[in-house]
Amino acid sequence: MNKGIKKIRMNGKDAEHTRSIVRSQILDLIIKKKIMTTLHKAKVLSSVFDRLVTHAKSGENSGLNKIKSFFGSNKRSIDRFMQIVKQYMGDRNSGYLRVIKTSNRVGDNSKMAYVMFSSIKDFSKERKSRISKVLEKANKSK
Repeated sequence: MNKGIKKIRMNGKDAEHTRSIVRSQILDLIIKKKIMTTLHKAKVLSSVFDRLVTHAKSGENSGLNKIKSFFGSNKRSIDRFMQIVKQYMGDRNSGYLRVIKTSNRVGDNSKMAYVMFSSIKDFSKERKSRISKVLEKANKSK
């Protein structure tokens, strides 16, 4: 009997396919720091990522073994994951990811969401107009 093991549920997908989807999305999230996916996948991704970060922060060998088994033989992804955990999630207890609902997808009208780290304040690259840049330089020079 496997008590205490929370299963990952995605409708219409077997366990290996679900695990590979979540693994690839976590790797994309680590690289890009913000991804867009369906709302259901975002919720599953959030719960799995929270568990992985908790294992990483515990520092025990069993937790590290679970992380290694999740990422497989990809040593670079494990190192990058541990670096992200130390850099962004050292002071948080839970809620490491932020799921923001967006508009529905055009083709099949499925609910979409952005997934990003909750500890980073702003991901958007604000493009300022030339006028606002000139005004800021003028204010600084005074």
